[in-house]
Amino acid sequence: MLKEMFLAGLGAVSLTKDKIEEIAQELVKRGELTAEDKNNFINSALNSVNKQKQVIKEKAYENIQQLAKEANLVTREEYNLLLARIAELESKLDQLMQNNQNM
Repeated sequence: MLKEMFLAGLGAVSLTKDKIEEIAQELVKRGELTAEDKNNFINSALNSVNKQKQVIKEKAYENIQQLAKEANLVTREEYNLLLARIAELESKLDQLMQNNQNM
């Protein structure tokens, strides 16, 4: 699953602006695209590539989260919640110890 995502991402990322412009110029030469439509084609292609990159990024994040969950790894959010809980319990323990000393 990760390999497929990586390969798909590699394909999307490899379409740089320069490459898209090169493709557009070739289409103009062959008469499949007018010079006036060239910029629209380039912008549309770049938008498509950026959307694909975002989708791949989100899918990769979801897959990593799922793998971490399956491996019983603690997420950063869970870790931070545990730290907050420990600090809260330490504070309560300190209060109890002070109350016992004052008795």
